[in-house]
Amino acid sequence: MRENVMAHRVAIGDYDGSDLLIKECYAHAKEPEDKAIVLQTRVRSHWLRSNFREALNDTLLALRLLGVEVNPSPTKREATSLFELVKNEVLAVGFDDILSIPRTTDPQTELAVALLNDAGQ
Repeated sequence: MRENVMAHRVAIGDYDGSDLLIKECYAHAKEPEDKAIVLQTRVRSHWLRSNFREALNDTLLALRLLGVEVNPSPTKREATSLFELVKNEVLAVGFDDILSIPRTTDPQTELAVALLNDAGQ
């Protein structure tokens, strides 16, 4: 419920109100997944306000809470190496087989994918 209220306040531009709710919800969140959900709302608020650095930092924090470590500033060599690794894995498995993989039902994985998707837009 609070996530809906926070999202609504962000959507209508009540950033001060949403910031207070986000802070309160984060303070009361016990589980890492709950904290990551609150951070996801804060990330969206940052994007709407063009606070890109804060959005990135909160995205990385939410991912870390979900057990996903991302290097925020890889070297060109590291980025190229990771790209080649992923490309080779995709080519080895094949696009059709990847598309036929069932969608995850794990809420933490879904949240991590949503955070990465939001960051990539």
